[in-house]
Amino acid sequence: MNKLSDEQQQFIFKRSFFQQIGAYAGWSIGLSAVAAWLLLLWLKPTMVSTSTILQMLKDKQLDTLQLAELAVTGATAVSAVFVLIFVMAMMIVSAAKKERRYLDIIRSLEQE
Repeated sequence: MNKLSDEQQQFIFKRSFFQQIGAYAGWSIGLSAVAAWLLLLWLKPTMVSTSTILQMLKDKQLDTLQLAELAVTGATAVSAVFVLIFVMAMMIVSAAKKERRYLDIIRSLEQE
């Protein structure tokens, strides 16, 4: 088996570096999204909790039906955005794991 050229080794080194950063970035983004959602739930539950809005409707704290519909839709949309951010972060983590496997295969072939 031929050894890798210096250019190829540098490429693998860079890919390894970015793979490590990608894994940490994915987890950081995912945990940040969960923390932000929980913080919003604690500080401003009407932004993320439809049950809070429905309770406000039952208690007649909201004046119009239109306002209530917008509030319920808004809470669902904000929660959906956080779910999407979390899913995208987990996709980054998955891609980083696959990249690490590919790099391990290349390194093992180089050593043969």
